[in-house]
Amino acid sequence: MLEPYKDIKGNLGILEVHDGSIKRIPQKEWYDPKYGKEGLEILNRLGEDYRWILPRDVTLEDLTNSLPDLHRRLCTFIRKYIWFSDEDTYDLVANWVISTYFRDQFRTSPLLIFDGVTVAGKTTALKVLEQVVYRGLFTESSSGAAIARDITDFDTTILLDEVLDGLNSDRGGDIYTMMKSCFQQGGMWIRADPKGRHNHKYNTYTSMAISIRGDALPEDVYNRGIRINMTSMPEGTELEDIDFCEEDDEHGPTSPAQLRTELYALKVYAAAYSNTPSWAGDKRLVNFSDEIIRTKQHFTQRMDNGQWMYSYILGMEPDAPQIRDRNRKIATTLYSIGLATMTERAIVEMIIKQDQANKEIAADTPEALTFAALKEILEARWKEEGALHKHMTPSLFCFLLDGITTTDVAKRYNEILQEQGNAPREPIPTSKVTARLNALGLSYKRGSGNKSYMDPKDANFTPNWMRCISKYDIRSLTKYRRLIDDIE
Repeated sequence: MLEPYKDIKGNLGILEVHDGSIKRIPQKEWYDPKYGKEGLEILNRLGEDYRWILPRDVTLEDLTNSLPDLHRRLCTFIRKYIWFSDEDTYDLVANWVISTYFRDQFRTSPLLIFDGVTVAGKTTALKVLEQVVYRGLFTESSSGAAIARDITDFDTTILLDEVLDGLNSDRGGDIYTMMKSCFQQGGMWIRADPKGRHNHKYNTYTSMAISIRGDALPEDVYNRGIRINMTSMPEGTELEDIDFCEEDDEHGPTSPAQLRTELYALKVYAAAYSNTPSWAGDKRLVNFSDEIIRTKQHFTQRMDNGQWMYSYILGMEPDAPQIRDRNRKIATTLYSIGLATMTERAIVEMIIKQDQANKEIAADTPEALTFAALKEILEARWKEEGALHKHMTPSLFCFLLDGITTTDVAKRYNEILQEQGNAPREPIPTSKVTARLNALGLSYKRGSGNKSYMDPKDANFTPNWMRCISKYDIRSLTKYRRLIDDIE
């Protein structure tokens, strides 16, 4: 492990970290033949090519005895420059900053997504993070390949401003794929070599924060992170200028230089001495293994009354939802750190809010609209059947779907767009709506008149229908409960 630093006099050096030792290599030694040709190339490349804000030379004195205290000071630093409408956001962002230094201890690294209007401070938020995250690389314009190389070569934390500008460019697909791959350990971004038959493979697992301007990101980006909605500050709110943070507070306990140096110290000393017997039990050596085990217990075990353990421990409502799937992956990182910083309630409440927001986002996707169009046609027919058919049964379900064509669904799809005021100049063609039905697993088959008809007798149609109900219209679940019973 090699970490460049800049001492208080501005002199460059590199920390060489081994199991059981930390060695300082000052800049004048980067050309010493004793390191060998390969060693010299590594030292000089790292010393010359780094593009992140360096810590000072880390020492034992920089090791904090209290993660809660460090977290509190991080929150104080963030409050100087950013206004969040939700108080829990400060705790979450501070925990995310800590996670960038210890992401190797976790299987996932959640994205932070700053969303809001132009003057809401999204760019400022990324610049604030740049000061204190591990190897923070702020960029306003970069290709997916360039970002992937930076992650692979330098293990940088990526801070990507106005990401949708890049996604809408010719190279947007690369950035989108790379963003998804950075979420989980083992994430890899593969790009074909245009001059040969080989593929370039980049290890892209890292921490990433991005900003957008209220436009929609793909759903599978949203559900890999936490979306922070930023709005304009209330009148009378005064913040400090992040561009002058080093000048205005160079040495205080909440100065960016002090905070990042302490964080680097925690990372470096944990790497060097976690297996050293004389350091055994030293609480300054950060290890989240116990918190990860407790997080698993909190999200997988229930109390006698059926309440999830996390909600019981935190004094939340008994009907607090299960934390599962990607939400649990996010929680395993941020909630575990929250247990160590004593802010776990703020984290879980943010995750629950995020889950609800993701459901609302999902309801506005083309797939959700396609399902809504088909469901409205079916329920209009259901209504015509009258009071004798109050409950949906498998036989009624097949009867109502019989004869509905993909053309019918496309027509209703375009009508909904018109009702919303979102209709394009040209109607969405049936072929596109048909492709979305196929993506949802709602089968159809060719019939008379060269038309495609819904096929509810397909074995997967009803299970996929119920998945769509759960995802896009959970309030209708009770009406279709008998279809679930029939499946079971």
